[in-house]
This record gives sequence, C-alpha cells and structure tokens, in this order.
Amino acid sequence: MCLIDNIENINFHDAELVAIECDYINEIAYMKLRLSYSNILIRIIFDKFKKIGINNMSPWGEGYYIVSVSVKKEENIKFEFLLNSGDKVYIETENIILEKQLSSKK
Repeated sequence: MCLIDNIENINFHDAELVAIECDYINEIAYMKLRLSYSNILIRIIFDKFKKIGINNMSPWGEGYYIVSVSVKKEENIKFEFLLNSGDKVYIETENIILEKQLSSKK
C-alpha cells in the first residue's frame, strides 16, 4: 500500500517511535512505530530514499512520541515529523510503503 495515497487515514499523533534503520546500499530506510490509539506496530518503508535527517538533542526534554506530521509530494515525497522532545525526523524518498506488524507487544 502506498502511504502517500492513504496518509489522511492514518493517525500518527502520539505514535511511539520505536526504531529507525537505514540500508544505505539498497537505498531503503525503515521506521517502526507503535500507534497510540490501537497499540499496533507498523513499519514504514522509505524506498529509494534521497535524504535522511534526524537529531537527538531533546530541546524540550526527553520524548519519543510524534506530535505532528508533514507529508509533501513534489519531485519526491518529503516526510517530516516532530517528536514531543522537539527533535525532528526528515526523510525524502521516491516511495513510502506501510506494513502492519502482527504483534502488538512492546
């Protein structure tokens, strides 16, 4: 499922950022999130990523929950979200794919 076509159906607010992985050679990044309203683990695949930026400065204090999300479709898809710590994650990619995980365990 292409996430850019269905982004309005996903509530990312207060989702927990579990992990971010990057396969540089194959140009794929993976982000695992736990959705707050359903406790479902999902994995977002950023296929053919062009840029990745993440900081871990925690200007607002420690935190790992999503406060806001911005997705823009231009030449590439630009995906950015703000954590409750004040940190930002930015990924620019050709395609975004959503996978639901079967387990909801922490």
